Amino acid sequence: MASLIQRLKNIWPSKRQIHQVNQISRSTAISAPGTQILYDPALVPRLKQDHAQLIRIFNSLTVAIKLQKYAEASDLLDSFKALFNAHALTEYTKLYIFLDYAFRSDPTHHELIIQFRKEMHDIGRAVRAFYIKWSSQSPDKMSSTIFKTEIEIIGNILIERIETEESRLYEIYEMAPNILELERLPKIAN
Repeated sequence: MASLIQRLKNIWPSKRQIHQVNQISRSTAISAPGTQILYDPALVPRLKQDHAQLIRIFNSLTVAIKLQKYAEASDLLDSFKALFNAHALTEYTKLYIFLDYAFRSDPTHHELIIQFRKEMHDIGRAVRAFYIKWSSQSPDKMSSTIFKTEIEIIGNILIERIETEESRLYEIYEMAPNILELERLPKIAN
């Protein structure tokens, strides 16, 4: 993941450089080329709210296990699963598909977006496997040590992913309208 972050830093302009480009009117609907998927200026704040809520539920789940409140932990696990699945679906349909189409003509950036999406798919599978395992055998006093170990691993993966998404991927999404608008402008001959 670190190499992905470094590659992004090397090829994407900084926020300051992007602000030098005139902001396009947010009232103008910008869609990903070849799609009807519109840029949504409220998407990133919504996804960040999901992240904060996922972390709160996850922390509460960890505390419930430490306090041996296994019924509460099972309920929290269900809440985490529901929010995680809704978040992943929104992210896939509104973020990744938009970015995939928006940057198809740019092989370098497109490859990075595909890599982000693949990593998220793999993380989603791991989280779902964790949920399936622990929803079919709810954590109890006997299994709580294994649960604690697995939830710590999942938690570390999710925190790292959230930080990467919020610091880089969401920035790319927010820059997309400007980049798409620049691509639509006529090229000036030297």
